[in-house]
Amino acid sequence: MVNGVPHRKTEFYNGFSWERKGNCLRTAAELLISTPEDDSGVLVHAIVNGTGEYRGKKIRHAWLELDGHVIDKSNGHDYVMRKGKYYRALRPSRIKKYPREEALALIKHTGHFGFWTRAEKISALRSAKKRALRPKAKNPNA
Repeated sequence: MVNGVPHRKTEFYNGFSWERKGNCLRTAAELLISTPEDDSGVLVHAIVNGTGEYRGKKIRHAWLELDGHVIDKSNGHDYVMRKGKYYRALRPSRIKKYPREEALALIKHTGHFGFWTRAEKISALRSAKKRALRPKAKNPNA
C-alpha cells in the first residue's frame, strides 16, 4: 500500500484483488482470436468470487462465451460448461461483454488484453470511426 492506496498488482482493497497473478486475460483473448471469424464468441471481463487460495475474495477474471457455453482455460484449467452453471459457481458481477470485433479493436488499440478503462474504450472507438471514414486508397493496378 502506498499512501493508503493499494499497489494495483499485489494487494487486496475492500475485499477486491488487484493482483494479476493469473493468465485469464491473455488466455480468453487468445481463445477468441482462435475461433473462426463467423462464430459468435464474446470476450467477458467480470469480478468473480475467488476459489482456492482466493476463496472469500473478489477477483477480476476473463473467459470466452460461445454458443451458450463458457470456455475458461486460464491457469491450467480446461473448463467448458454451460453458461448458467459457470455463473452460479463464480457469481460474476460488473460483467462487461465484448463481441469479437470490439475486443480485437481494443486489443489492437491498447496493446493489452484488458481490463479496459472507459477512456481506452472511447479512444479505441474514435480511432475505429476515423479509420472507417478515411477514403479507401484506389488500386493503381485496377
